[in-house]
Amino acid sequence: MRFAYVRHGEPQKGESDPDLTSFGRRQATRSATWLADQGLAPTCIIHTATNRTRQTATEIASVHGAASVRETSLPMEALGDIMDLIDALTTDGCVQVILVGHHPGIASLLATFGPAPAAVTARSHAVTLLLEGGGNSWSIRDAWRGGTG
Repeated sequence: MRFAYVRHGEPQKGESDPDLTSFGRRQATRSATWLADQGLAPTCIIHTATNRTRQTATEIASVHGAASVRETSLPMEALGDIMDLIDALTTDGCVQVILVGHHPGIASLLATFGPAPAAVTARSHAVTLLLEGGGNSWSIRDAWRGGTG
């Protein structure tokens, strides 16, 4: 099984639940293109319940075609939540998954399965981790640094 965790693109400033900037939308598209170049063909794209993750997921879905896009009430920040969600999605028939969340999720994955092959910072917008494995055996296969447009 393979899955990717993508931090949302750059949000607008000064709002409690901001939309993405145009730059943030480009970041999401570049992340999706990078994942496609890595051979990831998601059957499911799951995002948290914020505008910025929803819009990032929509941009990613536009690159990947007919992947199912769904919202989760889980914040996808703690490692246990992320891995429980992956297990549930696998049971649900999702083979390759993209999760769109926030920097604590990236930090949790890096702390547990890192370091990443590329120099990534959890707080960079659109930073993307590609993981492989199953059960209790996961590793970060590759990473895209995000950030620049």
